Parts: sequence; structure tokens; C-alpha cells
Amino acid sequence: MENRLRLTTIIKGIRYLANQALAFRGHDESVDPSDRGNFIEIIKSFARMNIEVEKVILDRAPQKAQYIAHDIQKQILPIFSNKVRKTICKELRKNKFCILVDESLDESNKEQMAIILRFVDYCMLRELNDKFLEQTIELLILNSVLDPCNSFKSFNIEHICKLVGKFYPADFLPNELKDLEIKLRSVQLLVTLPVSTATTERAFSCMRMIKNRLRSTIADEFLVDCMTLQIERKFANSITNASIIEEFKTSKSRRVKF
Repeated sequence: MENRLRLTTIIKGIRYLANQALAFRGHDESVDPSDRGNFIEIIKSFARMNIEVEKVILDRAPQKAQYIAHDIQKQILPIFSNKVRKTICKELRKNKFCILVDESLDESNKEQMAIILRFVDYCMLRELNDKFLEQTIELLILNSVLDPCNSFKSFNIEHICKLVGKFYPADFLPNELKDLEIKLRSVQLLVTLPVSTATTERAFSCMRMIKNRLRSTIADEFLVDCMTLQIERKFANSITNASIIEEFKTSKSRRVKF
């Protein structure tokens, strides 16, 4: 249990620093300095807030099981970021999506490429007041796909075609309905472009926060993992500490049990 509590605290520290695009390592992480860097200092803060954590971390942990080495961070961060990517792929399912690619120079004058994937998330109204007639409810549900909120998050080609075919049959011939469906597929991709463009700029802004003048030698893999957690915080926050521990435990042979 002590090992698990210690590793959970380490994961919480990594999660916080990555989410906030903060540096992990300090100039001097030995025992004597008053400031040992963000990572160790935040672990010490957790200890001050929880006496049980204080008993099992840093100098109170076994020398070979403190989990504060940079190598441990480099093992846990990829687990985090890979889980975020898998969560995004699961949410994507069979939805239509667009890909936007752009490049920018980082602090070390190295060209970095951002690949942005954005998609329209289908959804529909599920609950309406019982006082509405069935036909009225259906009309409201079908009309909800034209809601521009969240960059047309509710956009759904099937529902739009059904709306047109059922409530406006006199305005469209059968062949025009087929043409409408084809045109809507193009529109479906276009409605993702504004948010994709903004996300590209946000990705480069995040890169410059992480790989700045004081962190210009950060490794590309570490940079990508940090950016993934910072940009996709919504998905990163859904990843449980327990799931990270389980994958960390099985990723290689461990001498200790969690």
C-alpha cells in the first residue's frame, strides 16, 4: 500500500505539471537546496497536506523506490499521453473528421509539425417535456442538428436529410435529396475548420510555453507527451491514477508491488 500511495502521489504531480505546462526538473534537485524544482516541490506540498503521504515519499521512501527520477517521469508521461490518444480515437468512432497540418519553429530553431484532428460529435436531444406532441418532439430533435453551438457539434447528415424529406417533401425531388446528402458531407468537414485553425495556433502556443528559452533542450518525445496532456486536458483529466499504475506496473519488470 505504501508503494501504491507513493506512486499515486508521483502521478498526481506529473499530471499537474503537464496540465499547466510547467517545467519538471530544477537546476539542483539534491537534498540541500531550498528550491529543488517544480516536481519535487509539488510532491513536498502534497506531503504537507497529507500526513500519510508525508510518511512514504522522498527521504522517507526506500532509496531505490522514491520514483522521483526523471526516468520515471519519462515512463509515466507516455502512458498518460497514449491513454489520451486512445480515448480520443474511441470517441471519434466512425465520425467524419478533418486533419490540418502546420509547422512552426521552436525555441531551438527546430521545425516542429502540428497535426490537428477535429471531428463533429453527433448528439441529439434525449428528453423533452411530455406535453409536446410526438411530431413536434421529432421536429425539435431534427432541428437540433442545425444548432451552431460548439462549432456545430450536433451536426448530423442523416437527421438533416430526414428533416427535409419528412417536413419539406414538396421542396425537394428524390434526386435533389441525394445531391443534398453529398453536399452536406462537404459542409460537415467545413464546419470543423474554424476550430481546427484555432487549435493549431493553440498547439504552437503550448509548444512555446513548454519549450522555452530555459527548456530549449527538452526531448521531442517528452515535449509531445507534455503538449498532449496540456492541450487535451479534458481527456487527460478523465484518466484515472489507478489505470496509470496498472499500466506502469506491467510495462516492465518491477521489484516492488503496487
